[in-house]
Amino acid sequence: QSRTLLSRVGVDGCPHWTADLGEGVVELATHTGGVLVVVGNFPLGAGSAIGLDDATGKERWRSSF
Repeated sequence: QSRTLLSRVGVDGCPHWTADLGEGVVELATHTGGVLVVVGNFPLGAGSAIGLDDATGKERWRSSF
């Protein structure tokens, strides 16, 4: 079983945070208003959008579709 990890890396190359999104695949990501919105299949086969706090990487919300 594999997990999808997403990291924010600074311009100095050092990671700021890493978020474990679980088993799945990222299809699209965008940034708006301090939130990183990740769209994909989490868990695999189920469409989801996940909102991560830009500063901390903490999950703010998750929605399935």
